[in-house]
Amino acid sequence: MTKPKVPRMAMILAACFQNLACGGLIFGWAAISSSLLIASNEEGGPALSRDAVHRLFVMATSINFTAPLLLGVLLDAYGPRFCSALSIFLVGAGFVLFSASSPSLPTHLPAVILIAFGGPGVQSSIIHLSNLYPASKATVTSVITGSFNLSFFIFFIFDRLWDQFGLTYQVIFAGYTTVCLFALILSLFLWPDRPFSFQEQALEETLPDQLATARIGPIRAPSVFKKTSFAPTGPPLAGGPRSLPSAQGGSDSKDKNAKETTGLLGGSAALGRPTSQGGSWEEEDIKEASFWAQLRSAPFLRVTIFIVVASFWANFYIGTIDVQLADNHMLTPAKQNFMVRLFTAITTAGVLGIPVVGKLMDSYGFVATATVTVSMAVVYSLGILFEQTHGGTLPLIVAFVAYALFRTFLFTYFFAYLADALGFRFFGVLAGVSFLIAGFAGLLQSPLMEYAQGDCHLTSTAVPGCDSGKWPRLNLYQLLCLTLLYLIPVLDQQAASKARTAKQVGDRRGRGGEGVVPRSPYQTASGLRQQQATYMGSSDAKGERQGKGGGLV
Repeated sequence: MTKPKVPRMAMILAACFQNLACGGLIFGWAAISSSLLIASNEEGGPALSRDAVHRLFVMATSINFTAPLLLGVLLDAYGPRFCSALSIFLVGAGFVLFSASSPSLPTHLPAVILIAFGGPGVQSSIIHLSNLYPASKATVTSVITGSFNLSFFIFFIFDRLWDQFGLTYQVIFAGYTTVCLFALILSLFLWPDRPFSFQEQALEETLPDQLATARIGPIRAPSVFKKTSFAPTGPPLAGGPRSLPSAQGGSDSKDKNAKETTGLLGGSAALGRPTSQGGSWEEEDIKEASFWAQLRSAPFLRVTIFIVVASFWANFYIGTIDVQLADNHMLTPAKQNFMVRLFTAITTAGVLGIPVVGKLMDSYGFVATATVTVSMAVVYSLGILFEQTHGGTLPLIVAFVAYALFRTFLFTYFFAYLADALGFRFFGVLAGVSFLIAGFAGLLQSPLMEYAQGDCHLTSTAVPGCDSGKWPRLNLYQLLCLTLLYLIPVLDQQAASKARTAKQVGDRRGRGGEGVVPRSPYQTASGLRQQQATYMGSSDAKGERQGKGGGLV
């Protein structure tokens, strides 16, 4: 069994630090896109044009979203320690390369590619740490992935160091490599060579306490994967239920018990897939299915569509906020710079939404979480659209707050849903495939910007007759796209209804003797105690089961 080298809380804190320091740096781009990066060499900047800055960001986001596939393969093949160390090394190398750039040797593009490429590997390598808290897996996953948002503040600090203290970009970027080095040391000494197993960690917990609070299982089941049935694993007995582990079976190993209790601690019961012996409806546990079966599964397809569409528009605004504000000319240049910095600060503060999204997933499931996430995206789009047509800073501030929550919810939801629905067997590669598709979609940002931008942003003040672009129309298209994402939780809910119907059919067949579909142990506290007794090999439970002709109640 893989055990933590240090207290598990310390490992979670180390993971959050790594995610903050290296995970999502590129998405704080807006903080330096209209200040440090376009400053002249005499002012301590690299003297890049706005178009060059935007092209760098588009390339960086595309690389960032395509990297998880390769890094996911490394994660699955060589484990968290190797993947994390390599990813952080690449991020540090990118900062060194950016600091070494000059007019005669511009290395900005390969530098941002390295920074963007390494970031996803940092986060993917620490997701498994949520297994250290089996009873609160969704909340811990939210904390780990939510710390990603704090990365946005790093470039804001860069901007302040340049503006307030006069440090050049070479000094700032080179100095940050020391932070990367510290994060690299943490990976080498703390992370295991294989991910922590949920089942192993759950067996270390106090089972009675977990059962009493009805919090056993992976991430709290969403409504589409409602825990509506309990199907113990193992070969079926003749004329009776499937065999259960017994305390009298002294030769059974802990690994076998862990496998046999998959129905209680995860597996098909966690996914809410009712099973029926002898019935016409039966679906294998997708967590134990092959990679290709998981890749073609409905949950994977739904969550991939969700992340591709939502992340595209989320990233598009980061790369174009300065141009949109400048083309619109509703605000003075000074006010525009202030709003860009405010946007970065509020987006970073989106980390405060972590407890909210964790509570949503733990208590209400993924259907509710997806619905709230899309709602935040719609509010953000409406705020941007209203500001561009009517002006004012209040709509922008409302849009910034909604955007921060939308982005925090989005990626936390994606990682939590994927891990809960499909497990960690192919987690790295599956996440990589989703992000690969999103990365290729991100390349459309440049032509969309060319379509929407005007030429008012080329001047510091509004010039009569300048073209303000087609930003309102484009943002209307964005609103429509994001609104269509409501279909994802609707489809999830329909899948849940079908699962409940199939379960009811199985129940009726079970009462008729055609099969055994036990009642959900999560319905009552007495059911929890009975399942505990059953799985711990209680002789009383065994006698009760035999007295009832081998059926479970």
